[in-house]
Amino acid sequence: MISVLINFFVQVLIVRYLSKEGYGAFAYGYSIATLAARVTPLGTDKAISRFIPIYHEEKKVDQVKGALLVAITTTVVMGVLLVGLAVSTRNVLAETVVQDPLALSVLLMIIALAPLIAMENILEKLLAVFGRVKSLFIRRYVLTPLLRLSAVCGLMATGGDAVYLAGAYVVATVIGVFISAQILWRILRDDPLLAEIAKIKADLPTRRLFRFGVPLLSTDVVYGLRTSLVVVLLEFFHGTTGVAAFRAILPVARLNQIVFDSFKLLYVPTASRMFARGDTEDISQLYWRSSAWIALLTLPVLLISFSLATPVAVLLFGETYASSGPILAAVSMGLYLNAAFGFNALTLRVFKSVRTIMKIDLGAGLLALILNVIVVPIYGPLGGAIVSSFVMIVQNVAYQVVVMKAGQLKGIPAEIARIHAAIIVIAVALLLVQTMLVLPVAVGLAVAVVLTLIVWATFLKTLQIRELFPEIDRFLPRRFAVGEPLISDAHASPPVRAKQGQS
Repeated sequence: MISVLINFFVQVLIVRYLSKEGYGAFAYGYSIATLAARVTPLGTDKAISRFIPIYHEEKKVDQVKGALLVAITTTVVMGVLLVGLAVSTRNVLAETVVQDPLALSVLLMIIALAPLIAMENILEKLLAVFGRVKSLFIRRYVLTPLLRLSAVCGLMATGGDAVYLAGAYVVATVIGVFISAQILWRILRDDPLLAEIAKIKADLPTRRLFRFGVPLLSTDVVYGLRTSLVVVLLEFFHGTTGVAAFRAILPVARLNQIVFDSFKLLYVPTASRMFARGDTEDISQLYWRSSAWIALLTLPVLLISFSLATPVAVLLFGETYASSGPILAAVSMGLYLNAAFGFNALTLRVFKSVRTIMKIDLGAGLLALILNVIVVPIYGPLGGAIVSSFVMIVQNVAYQVVVMKAGQLKGIPAEIARIHAAIIVIAVALLLVQTMLVLPVAVGLAVAVVLTLIVWATFLKTLQIRELFPEIDRFLPRRFAVGEPLISDAHASPPVRAKQGQS
């Protein structure tokens, strides 16, 4: 909630302070930089989430160090090359790709964020791998939002423009990376197994990491074709105002991913350790229970960003962004379904089904490319939003079909299916009510809160909240006693739920 509130505040300040054209220019550059950050590590950031927990479990300290060096070195080298390429080709970009001079200036400044964000992501994954949840919480959910808030406050205090904000974001990210590196070094030094890691000769598992990670770049390519390509096409055909209409609502829509992203950081290391122990059945139970918790905890965000999309967009960003309401609704539903499907792609990654992921991603990328090129020039930001959500849903359905057919997961338990169905029905019903009655914002938000509390009260018992979170037992009424197991299986071992609770 700390992160949500601060990031919300930061987004509203930026959109309201900058003109729509200025915000569109900043959003254009930031979108390109964040896409480049996903590609910069060449997949090694994804590989270390799987392999370092396994090496640590097997006490192979030399390979732990080697994996760290490969990921960090790759990110630094690729980052330097990327920034150099952008600066050296600025004239070509101005003549062929970027129509607005301000957008180009922002891009050349903010492209330095790409290697910095990539390094930040690697350090956060390592904090998750070594189980330092408190450090991860402070770094990701407190420090990062505060640094961005400081950058925006500096913008407003000095009367700067979009280029100034881009530079301030770069400085804030440099500070964040330095702090994360210091935290990680202390963690490695305090770990009994890794205390002497600096003196141990590294065994570089370079081929293994790249063989696993590079194919997974297909996921980032699809992400780029689904979002950043939309931004590039919008800037070219509809100007920076079209970019602003699409990008302004994305941080709000992406709140549907917050619970998913938080669980994801710990899911891969936990599932990888289970895989190393041969506990495949535990992975299935972990998967379905995680998907249910993600769906329930994301429900209030879905109701606000999907069912009440238009009044919320106007409330946050002003009447200028009223047209962004339907865009917010379309993107929010796609992102929610992406989260509610659960960690299907990550589960395939744990089971080393990398080629399957790559094939699905490339197919989804091709679909996104074709649809965006056809739809965005004609229908603008709303067309881009619909294409983005549609491709996301198709991609997740494909992941789910594969992971189920491979037998790596059991079928969805009836209790979990009821949770997902109830949430979708409620969200669509509230959208219809809002459309027909045009409820005031305050009334709509009150209805969303009441519906959320009703759903939580109905399903928390099913999710065995007392068993998973015994620390809050004394705060709960007796009706939330432990329910039936989520996955009925006569062969399931009794300790499974205890291990999940610890995880």
